[in-house]
Amino acid sequence: MRRSALFFVLMFILVLQGCGSKKSPTGGEIDAVKPEVVSSKPAIMGQIENGIIEIDFSKPMDKSSITNSVFIYPPVVNKRISLLRSTLKIELKEKLIDDTIYHVSLTSALKDLRGNTLAHAQSFAFKNGNPSVASLSGLINYEKPEDAELPVNLSVFTEDSLMVSLDKIEGQSYSLANLMPANYLLRAYIDKNQNGRYDETREPFFEQVASLSGKSSLDIDLAYADTTFAQIKSIKKVSPHELLVQLSKEVEDIRYLEIEAKDEDKSVNILRKHLNKDQLYLLTAKQDSLSYTLRAHGLKDAKGNLSPLSSMDFQVSSTVDETPPQVVSHSPRNGATVHSLLPEIKLVFSEIITEANLHAKIVVTETNREIKLKVLSIKGREITLVPERELDNYRSHKLIVSKETKDYAQNAMEQDFESIFLPIKR
Repeated sequence: MRRSALFFVLMFILVLQGCGSKKSPTGGEIDAVKPEVVSSKPAIMGQIENGIIEIDFSKPMDKSSITNSVFIYPPVVNKRISLLRSTLKIELKEKLIDDTIYHVSLTSALKDLRGNTLAHAQSFAFKNGNPSVASLSGLINYEKPEDAELPVNLSVFTEDSLMVSLDKIEGQSYSLANLMPANYLLRAYIDKNQNGRYDETREPFFEQVASLSGKSSLDIDLAYADTTFAQIKSIKKVSPHELLVQLSKEVEDIRYLEIEAKDEDKSVNILRKHLNKDQLYLLTAKQDSLSYTLRAHGLKDAKGNLSPLSSMDFQVSSTVDETPPQVVSHSPRNGATVHSLLPEIKLVFSEIITEANLHAKIVVTETNREIKLKVLSIKGREITLVPERELDNYRSHKLIVSKETKDYAQNAMEQDFESIFLPIKR
């Protein structure tokens, strides 16, 4: 008896030791695969039968994540949304609107049992009856080219801000199908920090109303918000009567400019100005003082930001302008063929030349007949001219910029500038 009792005690100790040394299972790899939608019933743009829509996922889903992750448009008040493992069931328990497209949108707040969010937010369209269908498509333009590699969150709202559909798109174009003819608000942004919302000044954004009827088009321009004002960055005196003003950013318009002597109560007349993106060319009257202040009122950038005032002091030298102007480039080039009898002639000078000081003409080389030129535009140092009458077809012509052409200080060109070209119009 004693021997059998001892045997059971030893067995009990061995069992306890075995239990104590048993290791917990290490498990496999962490499940980080995001769930995706694999099918729907009815299929996309299928008829809703008995008010029931079912959406199947690639993995079992978490029931607790349904709240605030499933949206229906047009809104349905009386409905029941349930989840059985990997199938989402939507029961619409009120009379549906005739000939209407219903949209079911799933946000990325929907999760599987492991907490993985839906691969991407998306919407599905179903119909009741025979509704009219419209579509919208267009290009996606990125302010920063590198953003083209990132997905774009695109949402469609009614004009009173009810969400219709949402999607995540990639690439240089987009297409929205299965919408009913109406006015919609499009909103797009790139969630660069992946926090689920648009962050102003750090992420590109687009918003615009589109009127849909049949097949419509609208390009999406993803741009960054910019609340900074354009400012004068530097002032360079390129000749005694010409200033080159560098701005801090591209500017579309300047309301008013003024130049005043710092130590004297007098101003300098601005005879001509030309704005080229972030550069401003100014031709001024004679500058008698050595120190001036340039003030720019109402610098308006491409995004509508209006700088009330930007100013900068600059120094000038008292040297006299004795440098003759030159033609530094021209079009058409010497010996070129043009395919118009009224070609545009472009001349770029070494300094700003006013229309009154320009002397240019065209001569038919075979007959020496002169053809007058008229000025189309003067943009800084570039002057665009056009013949007052058609040139002779298949006959060479000579462009002559006379040495009588002068800069504002009345320095004349050292010699005539000539260039030959041939008009051919078939």
